[in-house]
Amino acid sequence: MRAALFSLLAGCGGAVEAPAPAPASTPAPSPQATAKPAAPAPAKPVTDIDDGDATICTASAYVIDPDPAGLNVRAQPGKSGSVVGAMPADAMVDVQGRSDGWLQVRLIATPDNDTPAPLRGWVYAKMLGVDFAGEFEASGVDLRASADDSADVSGHITTSPRLLDCGGGWLRVEGVQGPDQGKVGWMAPGTWCGSSLTSCS
Repeated sequence: MRAALFSLLAGCGGAVEAPAPAPASTPAPSPQATAKPAAPAPAKPVTDIDDGDATICTASAYVIDPDPAGLNVRAQPGKSGSVVGAMPADAMVDVQGRSDGWLQVRLIATPDNDTPAPLRGWVYAKMLGVDFAGEFEASGVDLRASADDSADVSGHITTSPRLLDCGGGWLRVEGVQGPDQGKVGWMAPGTWCGSSLTSCS
């Protein structure tokens, strides 16, 4: 059609220049593939707990730390261990291991929550306490010089002690109230209760 139009104009006596050919289209450069940055390595969970040289120690106890912020739970035994959480006063714990005055624990319950978020780590032993099992609440408990039924009686306590150590179902405790203050010895299995909210009877 464009050629016929040019012939018609030429027949009218006008000189018509053919239009310059349209410039060849330049293909758009294809986008270069860019490498996706590698995904960052996942962070190490703060709940990774160092079992270290812990000795197995099975017991239960409750938090007696009066700090409103709670008892620090650490990833390693010792004050230099990184803090992974905190447990409020009267929180109940399972004791799972021991190492140089520190106890490895797992949170079982808090005063206002029977199913708290999972929390496990190391706490300073003296910040945990125990009560007496039901039948001993009125009479108190004899303390032994070692974790053995045949060991000498080292004292008698009638108030709730704090925890120092544990082993074989026995708890090494220290009296902290009234006439019991400073008394140290071992409580036999069946005489102690790891909850401040029940009598374990």
